Amino acid sequence: MSQSHQPEPDQVQFSDLSGFQRDILSSIARHGPSNGLDIQGHLRRLYSEDINPPRVYDNLEKLKDKGLIDKSKLDGRSNTYAVTDEGREIMRAYAKWVVQSLE
Repeated sequence: MSQSHQPEPDQVQFSDLSGFQRDILSSIARHGPSNGLDIQGHLRRLYSEDINPPRVYDNLEKLKDKGLIDKSKLDGRSNTYAVTDEGREIMRAYAKWVVQSLE
């Protein structure tokens, strides 16, 4: 009898993220390590509308706190954000779910 994989209680699942957070994660994965302004620009093109900077930075912090992205200093004023291995796993799980939904 096969058992379904049950996540650890504190393990983040893609369903724990908002759509906006998944879009941020996808943007960073697609474009590589990015600063906040670049991420905001990617999202502006995706949504075809202006994106509120505090919304971007608040969600970047939440993703960092969940261990899905790393934040490092780029220079005195800017940070760069990169997807972690856990973040990539979340994205793979989400992509698998989307593909299964289409079958």
